Amino acid sequence: MRTEYRLTADGELLERGGDHPAPDAAWEGARERWVVEVLPPDRERWHDAMIEALAETGLASEGEDALRRATDTVLAAHPNGSLSDDTVALRVALLSLDEGEDPVTSEIVHLVARHDRVLTAARDPRVIERLLARVRALPPAKRRGTYVVARSLLTLALEHVTALSDAVTARTAALEEDVFSDSSSDTNVTRIYRLKRAIADARRHVLPVINRLTLVTDADDRGDEDDDGGSDGDDGGSSSRLDAAALAHLERLEQGFRRVAEALETDDRLLGDMLTAQLTMVQVRQNTDMRKISAYAALAAVPTSITGIYGMNFDWMPELTWHWGYPTVLGVILVLVVGLQRLFKRSGWL
Repeated sequence: MRTEYRLTADGELLERGGDHPAPDAAWEGARERWVVEVLPPDRERWHDAMIEALAETGLASEGEDALRRATDTVLAAHPNGSLSDDTVALRVALLSLDEGEDPVTSEIVHLVARHDRVLTAARDPRVIERLLARVRALPPAKRRGTYVVARSLLTLALEHVTALSDAVTARTAALEEDVFSDSSSDTNVTRIYRLKRAIADARRHVLPVINRLTLVTDADDRGDEDDDGGSDGDDGGSSSRLDAAALAHLERLEQGFRRVAEALETDDRLLGDMLTAQLTMVQVRQNTDMRKISAYAALAAVPTSITGIYGMNFDWMPELTWHWGYPTVLGVILVLVVGLQRLFKRSGWL
C-alpha cells in the first residue's frame, strides 16, 4: 500500500485522502513529496514493491537494471553506489529489549531521501503511523523540507535505542549484584550471554546509521568548503545540500547514536568481566566441592582400611585375644578420624 504526502514551503503537511484532503491547487503547488510504502507481509515481494516505489518517486535512475541495483542498495543499506550523489539511503531500526527468545526486537524502516522527495518503507503500518504522528507534531517552522522526515525517523530511532541502552545498563547492574552475591546462581551465565547478544544486535543496527550520518555530514561540510573556494557561477548541486539547521540537527543525532554505542560497548566489557568472574567462581566452587569429597573419602578410608585388615581373619593380629581389644580398635579408629577431620578443617578442606 502506497500513500503520498506533500510538504509546502510554509511547513504544512498535505494529504490527498483522509478527512481533510488538500485542495488541488495546494497539492500541485507543494513540490516536496513524501511517499510512504507499507511493504507486503511476504518478504519475497518487497523487492518488486520497492522497485515500483522508487520508479514512481524518481529517486533512482530509469531502467530495469538501474532500479534493481537501487532497490538492492536501499533494502540492504549498502553505500550509495547505485544512487545519485544527492540521495541518501538509510536502514533505520526501532529497537526494543524483549524477554522472549530474541533479546532484541527491531522494526526496520527503509528511507531514501533527496532535497525534494523522500520515500519511507516499512512492513508494520504502526511504525509508519508513529513516524507520521512525529512529523505532524512538529511546528510548521520546523517542518520545512523533506529532510524533516529523516530527522524525525532518526530521532524516533534514537529514543528507542536510548531506552534499550538504559534497560541494558539497569539489567547489567542488577546482574552484577547477583554475580557477586553469596547466592550466585549458575543461570547468571545464561543471563550474561543474553545481554551480550542484545548488545551485539543493537550495535549491529546502530553502527551503520552512525557511519551513514558521518558520510552525509562530512560530505555536506566538504561541499560548503568547495563553495567557499569555488567560482561565483551556478552551483549545480547546492540545492541538494542541507541547510545549517538541518546539518546541526543531524550532527547532534550522530553524537547521540555515538553516545549510545559507547554506553553499549561499556556494558559489553563489564558483562565480559562478569562472565569471567562468574566462571572463575564456578570453578572455585567446583574445586571446593572436590576438596570436600576428597576429605570425606580420606575419613572413610581409615575405618575401612583397619576393619578390612581385621576382616582378613589372620591368626596373629594385635589385640585379637585381649579382653579390651575390640573397644581399643574402635577407639583408635575414632581418634584417627577425629584427628583427620580437625586437620582438614584447619586447612580449609572441610
